[in-house]
Amino acid sequence: PRRYSRRRAALAAQLSVRDVRPITAFTLCQMDHTGTYLGALRGYEWSREARSFVDDLQQRALRKLGISDNRLSRVDESVALEIAEARVDDFGGDIDAALAAGRKETTNPDLPTPSELPFWYNILLVYSNEIAAAAAEAGKPLAFRPMLATLPSGHVNAVTALVPDTRDQYVILFEAGLFGFLNLVSKCVASVLLTTARLGDLIELDLDKPWRVSREDVSRFFDVYGAYIVAGNPMYASRYLPSRDLLPIHHTLLQGAEYFVLGHELGHVIEGHFDQGRQVAQVYPGISIEQLPSTWREELDADANGFELMLAVARRKQFTAELAYAGAEMFFTAIELLEYALLAIESGTEWRKVVQQKYDRLRDSLLRPTPETNLGSHPPPAMRRDYLRQLAGTTPPAETARRANLLAERVTEIMNAVWVETAPLFERLHADGVRPAAVWGE
Repeated sequence: PRRYSRRRAALAAQLSVRDVRPITAFTLCQMDHTGTYLGALRGYEWSREARSFVDDLQQRALRKLGISDNRLSRVDESVALEIAEARVDDFGGDIDAALAAGRKETTNPDLPTPSELPFWYNILLVYSNEIAAAAAEAGKPLAFRPMLATLPSGHVNAVTALVPDTRDQYVILFEAGLFGFLNLVSKCVASVLLTTARLGDLIELDLDKPWRVSREDVSRFFDVYGAYIVAGNPMYASRYLPSRDLLPIHHTLLQGAEYFVLGHELGHVIEGHFDQGRQVAQVYPGISIEQLPSTWREELDADANGFELMLAVARRKQFTAELAYAGAEMFFTAIELLEYALLAIESGTEWRKVVQQKYDRLRDSLLRPTPETNLGSHPPPAMRRDYLRQLAGTTPPAETARRANLLAERVTEIMNAVWVETAPLFERLHADGVRPAAVWGE
């Protein structure tokens, strides 16, 4: 069994290139990175107004969705148990001691609200601190730090809300299941990437070598997406501990995705988007917030900042920048396939037609815009993924950029191939009368 620890955060991967094959060979070596949440948890101030606002928003959302605090506790317990199972060897096989440590790791005595998820809130704080440090080093210091929280929203794009009765207090609300979803998806992708590896003291990924998708990979992919869509939370998927060889690939992909997501949201601060007005938006029927409006151009600018800051963190933490970039690409493909899976459960075999109709309408709106045209706040995932590839392709040195795009394309190729195998399973769920959880239906 592998040793898996989010608190010690990651075996990283340090890249070097070998002239083994004419295309590309990635060499990954394992490095131990130790860290603690304690520094991140100090000095992060929430105002009374912000705590009250987010607590009310979370409570109303949970009541709307019929989610109890007990159910949230079970999700946290699932995370704690996964940590315990991975680290039991560190405690001489004493599972009770390992579980106590896992529970401690999923606890934060200074949560902003009673319904906040401790483990993921801790992750948000740690990673946002890393992003802020990288931004300062890059000469782009954050003018201020918005508060961070989670909310079961059914929207994988985060929402930035103005705290009522304030002029300059903002909270970035992340979909509650997003980071658990990315964690499990990155395991699936890493499992397939590992089939291209030559194992030894170092793990070498050769992109000229054919990859293989196993039945187990398909089953796990279906389990993750099914748990998220049908149960409303990816953490209800079956737990499993990947092999030790999978660790550096999994963690680097995951951190690339997570740092990109955080870098994107804080990129809005860097770009000054918080000074451009607000609009009222509905989270659920009867639950509205005053949020920041955004244009596609602003979202792409924030993507560019997220990309730059993710690479800066990769350099600071000494893990593979190319594989981390592939994690950012994985994020866009993951949410694109999430949309497909939702449509397959909602409309069965008609989902392809629904997707085509959506993109036909989008194309017509772009070619023949009118004053009433509403493209939505975010560009389609495919457009954002292509934009990221353009950025990667122009990032020096040229050979590194070429390798990064090759690896990112491989990740998307793998995910699309797995989707082809799982799409009929989601269509069958529709035929059996299964529908998405309430969080997706609003």
